[in-house]
Amino acid sequence: MYLNSEIPQNEEQKRSWIKYQLKIQGKSLASLAREHKTSRQVLSNTLYEPSPRWEYVIAQALNKKPTEIWPERYEDGLPKEKLKV
Repeated sequence: MYLNSEIPQNEEQKRSWIKYQLKIQGKSLASLAREHKTSRQVLSNTLYEPSPRWEYVIAQALNKKPTEIWPERYEDGLPKEKLKV
């Protein structure tokens, strides 16, 4: 499927890549959620919407930095913040 170094830019492919990389390490979003005492849905939502805390957890499990997996969500190494008025 995908080599570990080939992180797809397409969002749908990226979500599949993340799940696949977790699977080949014997992990899943559900197992990460249990490990961090949260719901699987919280981690699953991170695949669709920015969440720096959970991006870090997923990236750490993949031995990556969040900026490597989601460069579009970061600027100068820091999470881009959505301004809510």
